[in-house]
Amino acid sequence: EAIVLGWDSVLQVGDTADIPGGLPRPSIPDLSLIPQLIGPAISIAIIGLVQGAGISKGYPNPDGNQPDVSRDFSGQGAANMAASFFQGLPLGGSVSSTALNVSAGAKSRWANVFSGIVIVLVVLLFSQVISLVAMPAMSALLIMAGLQSIKREEIKDVWDVGLLPRAIMIVTLVATLLIPVQYAVFLGVILSILGYFLSSAEDVRVVELVRVSDGEFREQPTPAQLPSKSITLLQVYGNVFFAAVSTLDEYLPAAEGSERPVVILRLRQQSHIASTLLDLLESYSAKLRAQNGKLILSGVSAEMKQQLDDTETTHEVLGKNAVFVSTENLGHSTKQAYEAAQSWLEQQETAQEPASGPDPADSVA
Repeated sequence: EAIVLGWDSVLQVGDTADIPGGLPRPSIPDLSLIPQLIGPAISIAIIGLVQGAGISKGYPNPDGNQPDVSRDFSGQGAANMAASFFQGLPLGGSVSSTALNVSAGAKSRWANVFSGIVIVLVVLLFSQVISLVAMPAMSALLIMAGLQSIKREEIKDVWDVGLLPRAIMIVTLVATLLIPVQYAVFLGVILSILGYFLSSAEDVRVVELVRVSDGEFREQPTPAQLPSKSITLLQVYGNVFFAAVSTLDEYLPAAEGSERPVVILRLRQQSHIASTLLDLLESYSAKLRAQNGKLILSGVSAEMKQQLDDTETTHEVLGKNAVFVSTENLGHSTKQAYEAAQSWLEQQETAQEPASGPDPADSVA
């Protein structure tokens, strides 16, 4: 090809790097460089782990099961630590080598082990031959590996899921063409995390559960205003983390203008409680108390109950018989909360009734 195109020479591997004729010797890292390298090392570690996780998810195990990302992280960290004692560079997952292994018929992790053994033998026996390999041939090999790693069906799935995943995919693709791959991958991860926060906040919703004649509950939209002297049972769906608390606050019915409203907030789907959610519960409970009402929590996990107790929310904010822990039986804690709410309303009605006895106006002085 060089003769046809009239080239005098072709760039070879030996022109870009010296191929060693033996294996690297053990070397103790210079610990004095830790303060200077700690920042870049953390960045490289994050990018390497992100690349490895992305590649492992794109290439499931032969049995169809998804790889264990935690074990991948452990193996990658152990390999890099071992390589550091032999003057090795930090490495992460490689799209090109993974695609080549799969296209060559690799069936298990042993493919990487045998590849390493072959590379060691080639370096020891044929280092001079490797230096003569033409760089265009290496480029063609990488291009083929990149083409084989493209999965059109998965790209179509991401495109069809929604506007946000589509935008993240396009931005990441453009970034890989303009900036180094590792930074483009890091950018894609950050965008995905932000997208998760946005979608999770939007997924939070609240519905009212209304008891029907056969003992079951029917979902319906929450009322804008709480009814007076009655119980309103609300079910919270979605992950109520710090970014979603404001969304939950918008869905809660207004307490102002109601008389003795009782709200049961069912939190079965929440495993723990954030400080921002605590603030919301305290604020909403205060609004209900201002109308002589009460807030009751049901479906509370054991961890959440402990958090409520540790922050004194159970006793100082909600009061007695206001937190009911979930059990294995669905609806059991909500039933207990409903009975407690009815009992509380009856007590309030009794307390508001005037004392019985003769009318003082009918007595004779």
